[in-house]
Amino acid sequence: MNDTADQNGNGAAFNNDSSRSSKLRIPALVVRDKKQITKVGMMISLGSLVLTGLTHFKGHKSLHTWSGIALLGFSFWHHRLNTNQRSPARPRV
Repeated sequence: MNDTADQNGNGAAFNNDSSRSSKLRIPALVVRDKKQITKVGMMISLGSLVLTGLTHFKGHKSLHTWSGIALLGFSFWHHRLNTNQRSPARPRV
């Protein structure tokens, strides 16, 4: 029997075999997709930061604060994706 098929022959999202993990296998995102996610996240958080700074409504202060935190997080993630992952510098002799 196929590992991904149930008893009726229909495809299943995961294997029910107890010897294997029953977690869904999510393919890893490639760096290009991660960069796109960070850019979109930065745009959305910056837009909400500007809007909450210009308008006043109930809860705008907390939304403004969380938008700023999200912008910092996305900016740091973007920075980490775009820097070279070099090994630590060797001491000069």
